[in-house]
Amino acid sequence: MNYQALNNEILKCCPDLTADEAVDAGKSLVALLKILHEAAQENPELEVLINAQMKGRSVNEHK
Repeated sequence: MNYQALNNEILKCCPDLTADEAVDAGKSLVALLKILHEAAQENPELEVLINAQMKGRSVNEHK
């Protein structure tokens, strides 16, 4: 993972953040992604939902 790219994206979305706040936000996002990844491993339906949302589709379109 490219942390600089993540930091740049965070600052694009939230330009008023300080550099330290952007780093903290990035760490929180990575932690959240790890939690979602673990949850999706335990629940295949959740993985389908997440993948559909990432592709901009509803779950019903995926079925």
